[in-house]
Amino acid sequence: MEFYDLLAEYYDLLFPPDTAVCAFLRDRFQDGRHLVDVGGGTGNYAVALSREGFRVTLLEPSAAMTERAQCKVAALPDQERARLGVMTAGFEQINALRPAQVHGVYCIGNTLAHLTEATAIREAIADTASLLPPGGVVLIQVLNFDRIPHAEPFELPTLTGAGGQVSATMRRRYLPASDPALVRFAVELEIRSAAGGVGAGDTHLLEREAHETVLRRIPSAFLSATLEEEGFTLSGFYGGFDGTPFDPEWSFVLIVEAVRAGRG
Repeated sequence: MEFYDLLAEYYDLLFPPDTAVCAFLRDRFQDGRHLVDVGGGTGNYAVALSREGFRVTLLEPSAAMTERAQCKVAALPDQERARLGVMTAGFEQINALRPAQVHGVYCIGNTLAHLTEATAIREAIADTASLLPPGGVVLIQVLNFDRIPHAEPFELPTLTGAGGQVSATMRRRYLPASDPALVRFAVELEIRSAAGGVGAGDTHLLEREAHETVLRRIPSAFLSATLEEEGFTLSGFYGGFDGTPFDPEWSFVLIVEAVRAGRG
């Protein structure tokens, strides 16, 4: 099974919607506007924002993820379902939304780092700028690459989740790459089952899958400069979804909010 197909099965256990993230996104966009969720997995935040009255289009490159997102959409009440769209596509295909009117774009979960060429990142941001009207907002969250070492492994927090008779654990670490502009992202996904339910006693291993992919390091200076070069005005620099200011030495993540320049 392809790794992201397996991950899609347990995505909601490992990445449940966070109320702080939902509130942060809601507060950065105007009510009722059309938003694009880039790389939104199984659609947890797209669904949450649709319930807040936003129209949301989910772009997700994994067909297994979008299949599960479509199931969530189908289960929604008619009014919410009408506000949600799902496309199997990545940031590179954001122009496929034309000529739809889009008012905001958000890309969280370190998704942008999967574009391994600096030119691809610039093109994605340029395409976003051309899609948004003046005053449109883009919000991008990546890990704080300013503090991730180049020459030694860097452990990320282990993710765990459980539901019914199954538990999932994801161990993650960054490893040095031969190109200093890149980093190797190593993941191990472990699925266990308990006959009496999670927490009821001994578990046994169902699946264990290891996966490695290459990511682009996105320093804060590069991201902010690229946004400005493509016609955005920086309006927020955060170190977390609680709104704390970004600190390059201590923040775990970088969240950049920017507004499309020009007159509406």
